[in-house]
Amino acid sequence: MPKFKNIDMSNAAQVGSYDLVPMGWYKAKADMADDTETKAKKEGKVKKGMYCKVRFKITDEKCTNRTIFCNFNFENENEEAEQIGKGQLNAFAIAATGRKLEDLNDEQDLLDRELFIKVGIQKGSGGYEDSNSVNGYKELPNKVNATPAAPTPTPNENAVVDEDDVPF
Repeated sequence: MPKFKNIDMSNAAQVGSYDLVPMGWYKAKADMADDTETKAKKEGKVKKGMYCKVRFKITDEKCTNRTIFCNFNFENENEEAEQIGKGQLNAFAIAATGRKLEDLNDEQDLLDRELFIKVGIQKGSGGYEDSNSVNGYKELPNKVNATPAAPTPTPNENAVVDEDDVPF
């Protein structure tokens, strides 16, 4: 018996566009980051194979809420691929937080921080269509994303001060 005929579609959401985001710089936030094993490592073909999968949501008016994924290799059999991936991940960390990757705890420190991402278009191959890629990262001007300094203690008005401790 068909179940679809019984579904009320009056409040169904409109499906967004799957067209590519045009190339250029956009404000965005990473809203998901997860360390993942590569397929080759899962299958036991290689000993090293980890990447950080990041989902960016564009916050710019031109393409609000469009999503772009980016994978950062940080453990790879190919040393050059690993170095490039680590460099890209570090550039993202600096643009998002104002701090180097080694100064962060984990990938969760990169989330919900607005920055500029440079969106490009990667040519499709192997039966896949063209897709968007992230090709650069920049801090927002006058950014307030960096971890705030420890708050300045406020003096206690009722504190008793020993006159001998006053330096003048």
